[in-house]
Amino acid sequence: MKKIIHMRRTFIAIEIPVTVKLKELLKLLRVDLREEKIKWVNPEILHITLSFIGDTSEEQVNYISEQLEKITSGYSSIELHFKELGVFPNLRKPRVFWIGMERNELLENLQGKIEVMLRNYGIKRENKPFSPHLTIARIKWIDDIDRLKYWLKKYRDKTIQKTKIGEVINYESKLTANGPVYNSIKKFPLKKDR
Repeated sequence: MKKIIHMRRTFIAIEIPVTVKLKELLKLLRVDLREEKIKWVNPEILHITLSFIGDTSEEQVNYISEQLEKITSGYSSIELHFKELGVFPNLRKPRVFWIGMERNELLENLQGKIEVMLRNYGIKRENKPFSPHLTIARIKWIDDIDRLKYWLKKYRDKTIQKTKIGEVINYESKLTANGPVYNSIKKFPLKKDR
């Protein structure tokens, strides 16, 4: 009899708490773009994905947890500066609406170590550069592209939020009819600042 291997859809991320300023911006965007076909992300689940893994066996989950424990123990909390709004892939055909962030070498270094660990373990990786951002909405269709351009221009080079992050989380993602549900498998605290 064949053994059934239970797979979990996982990713490694940093949870981003939402400040009053960011909540206000999200509210303004929702109201101003309410006529468009946009699915807004619940602010309670905003995060920066460090690495999307996908289908993961229990053995892989355990290995990743052990390695994340080692990797994160070498880091203190990291301050992130979120600024400007943008879209992927482009303004002609926007699909993802996001908040960007200032380049942060510590975060890039941490993400790089996680990628190397996953690759060394034999977990297939996409070969694309790390582009940290907060996905705030998925755009199905937009009629008034000028409204979107207005917001992108208004927030060009403007700081939206500064956040100190103190942990990395290994998540399981479950897709539901109401959108994804994220459950923490394990949290890995970064060392407190000295």
